[in-house]
Amino acid sequence: MTLKDIEEMTRERIGTKEIAALYGMSPGDVLRKAHSDDPEQRWPFNFTWNGNRLMVPREAFLAWARGVRGNENGQA
Repeated sequence: MTLKDIEEMTRERIGTKEIAALYGMSPGDVLRKAHSDDPEQRWPFNFTWNGNRLMVPREAFLAWARGVRGNENGQA
């Protein structure tokens, strides 16, 4: 999974599986980081629940990922 893959998605939100694949972590690790009590460890964007799935707005995630990573080819 690359940033380019996420950019090409048509869905408004992405889930923990996409974020996990991009960063080479498990979906459970993404979930734990989303709920961390430590602001330094927590993801800097808001997740929402869709049934039993934790989701994040795709554009908000991409804006953060581009700013933090600055990786032109979008590789994790």
